[in-house]
Order: sequence, then structure tokens, then C-alpha cells
Amino acid sequence: MLLRDLQVLDHLSRTDQSSGDRIVRIARSIPNLLDDREIDKLENEWTLYSVELVDRSWYIKDEYVDSNGNNQIKYHSIDYYWNNVFSILTKNGISKYPTLTKLIKNVLIITHGNADVERGFSINSNILTENRSSLSESSINGLRLVYDAVKVFGNESAHKVT
Repeated sequence: MLLRDLQVLDHLSRTDQSSGDRIVRIARSIPNLLDDREIDKLENEWTLYSVELVDRSWYIKDEYVDSNGNNQIKYHSIDYYWNNVFSILTKNGISKYPTLTKLIKNVLIITHGNADVERGFSINSNILTENRSSLSESSINGLRLVYDAVKVFGNESAHKVT
């Protein structure tokens, strides 16, 4: 159901009659993100957003005629579109859709595959060698933290990390 509801993030779906219900279902499916008061605000923001005038350049990157004479459209990525929506301000200069922004940003960071999980298992198997098989969970987490920090900040340290 969540994947079907996520289709509401497409710019064309915002005017669908069921879009308000779908955005609320998405919000309720993510634990501890929005409380009941924020979900009420989300419904109001979605209603405003659904009638907002949106510039075509926010979702259309290029329009052209191909070699066969067919009209073709290249679309911007979904995060490009939503970043433009998030930048809409009220007359007072504050975000017009703060609750919607919070929800959509959290939805867009959800991974689309299991490559990161598989990579994590691979790293863990390299950490848990035969002579380290009885490490505690906190020790493994500590080793992963060091591994990830070295990966992010580079391997240029004065001390060898093993």
C-alpha cells in the first residue's frame, strides 16, 4: 500500500481527489515522524499545495522532437521538483509547507534497494574473522564506526587502523 501511495509524490497526482488521503496514509506509516497535530497541519498544507500554481520548469527539463517526429519530454528528478516546492515562501518569508517538507524529505531518503544492506553484511563478515567470532554487539558497532569514519575521512592517519 505504501508504494502505491508514494505515487502521490508525482507532480501530476497532486490534484487527484484521493491525494490528500494518500499523503496522510504515508505520514501515518512512518513511525514517530509526525504527531496528530502535525498530521492535521499536513492535511491543510496538502490542500494548499494541490491548488498551487507550479511552474512547468520545475518538472520538465527539456522538450524536443526526435528524429521520427515524435514529441519527447525529459523530466527533472523528483528531488529537483520537490526542492522547488520546498522553496515556496509565505508573504512573511517563512516556508509555506513546513510539515509537508518534513514528510517528503524523510520519504525521499528511503533506500530504493538492498545494496547498502548487502554491503553492510559484507563489511561485517570481514570484521568478524575466526579469531573475533565472540565479539559483543557493542564491539562490532565500535569497529563499524571506526571503519565508516576511516572511509569518510580517508586513510591518511598516522596510525594504522586494524
